[in-house]
Amino acid sequence: MPQSTICVFLLLVLLRKRKAQDARTRTLRRLRELRDKNNAFVLPENTFRRKYRFPRALAKDLVDELSPFDEGIEEDIPFYIRVLSTLYFYANGSFQGVVGDCNTLNTSQSSVSRNLSKITNLIVQHLARKYISFPSTDEGKNIVQRGFLDKFGVPNILGTLDCTHVAISKPWSSDIEHHPRHYRNRKKYYSINVEACCTSDLIFTSVNARYPGAVHDSSIWVMSPVREYLQQNFDLNNPLFLLADCGYPTEPWLLTPYIEPHEDFQSFYNMKHKQARKCIEQAFGVLKGSFKCLSKTRTLYYHPTKAGNIIYGCVILYNFLKLNNFPLNDVEDLEDQSVEFAIEEDEDLLQMARNIRNDYAQTLHPRLHQ
Repeated sequence: MPQSTICVFLLLVLLRKRKAQDARTRTLRRLRELRDKNNAFVLPENTFRRKYRFPRALAKDLVDELSPFDEGIEEDIPFYIRVLSTLYFYANGSFQGVVGDCNTLNTSQSSVSRNLSKITNLIVQHLARKYISFPSTDEGKNIVQRGFLDKFGVPNILGTLDCTHVAISKPWSSDIEHHPRHYRNRKKYYSINVEACCTSDLIFTSVNARYPGAVHDSSIWVMSPVREYLQQNFDLNNPLFLLADCGYPTEPWLLTPYIEPHEDFQSFYNMKHKQARKCIEQAFGVLKGSFKCLSKTRTLYYHPTKAGNIIYGCVILYNFLKLNNFPLNDVEDLEDQSVEFAIEEDEDLLQMARNIRNDYAQTLHPRLHQ
């Protein structure tokens, strides 16, 4: 082949490559312009909040806080879109395809699925310790105690304790570790039984979303790291307590109501106990009202492990918003969470706990101090 022909051929190849590169550059530019035009951060503030539950400024802060940990695997999807698609799912509990079709996200169902897992993992791995912490320092304990004393007149309280059920899809029967019978709760639907503590300001200080719906509240408590901490650090000279309902055992560090109060000071104690303990019920209601994916009417259609991770992610972001003074006003009416009385096993511990509760109840009653 003559040398001139070869040169012409190579020139044509280079021109075609250049034309293809120019076409790709134009396509990418149009996609960027389209995304900029539909950028969620240019939505009106009220619209943005309805869609994502977050105000724009705090959503940007969340993106900035998580971005250093991003592995950058899905480089074709901007990181902020991956975070917003996760927030959209948390806030609305929609199916993944609906999330992807949101006009400010424009991502496929498969991308939404991958993003939900990866962004949730980033939130849990890197933000959990920062935004969920049980009071362990003197300063932290004093702040929480002061809140309960000022609002409800109950001293020495480190938080309120309870469980709530989050509905999930029926696990596979072949999954021995997560068999369906373990997740079918007393209300006859499949769920994760979530244990949590909160402050008088409805800030969650602990959350445990690892146990199936069939596990009793008191059984979860027996294995709780919070119980272990309170037990190891209990001081009779300066006792600190959690408040819980009658589904829990009465323990030296766990104050429950009198089942049948006979004295005035016992009835007064029950009244004050109920007022303060409602904090955890209110916190659960606000959590589920704000993050609709946790609502029973939505159901988490995922493996229990992934569903538990989503629960952790929602609680972390709930605290993120609360600690940044963003008002969360949506409240879901919770179903009756009452359970049968827990079985008391250790008689010596039970008697000690009852004596401590009696002493505490008498200190609350105003007539006994006149």
